[in-house]
Amino acid sequence: MANDSEIRKTFDISFIGDDIIALEFRSNVDDVEANIKQADLIRKDFLAVLEQRKRPIGCLVNLGPIKKTALYPSPEARDIYAQIMAHPNLGRIAVIAPNVLLRSIMRFVVSASKKRGISLFKSRAKAIDWLKK
Repeated sequence: MANDSEIRKTFDISFIGDDIIALEFRSNVDDVEANIKQADLIRKDFLAVLEQRKRPIGCLVNLGPIKKTALYPSPEARDIYAQIMAHPNLGRIAVIAPNVLLRSIMRFVVSASKKRGISLFKSRAKAIDWLKK
């Protein structure tokens, strides 16, 4: 399995202005253990940001770079993502999922989280516009 620094290269967390946090997936992970570790590292980074917020922040999740051969998130990874989505300081979530497989995966993750205010988009511009409304 890849180590933490290798897994951190598969995603990036940054800000778009002051009101949107962006999670950009850069590449796939290769196995279930790495999938869970990736989700856990994302959770740690997100919680560090969200705990400092005084009000909810919008979130842009870009799945575009993930290949169609991506490993389906394990139940444990889905639970971790659901925990992130349930955080009270996380507002609306716009997910860029340009292909059918990624949209299907995200619908499954979203349904597990039971969070409202999540929309799927094919383009970054439309997703950001929606978050800024």
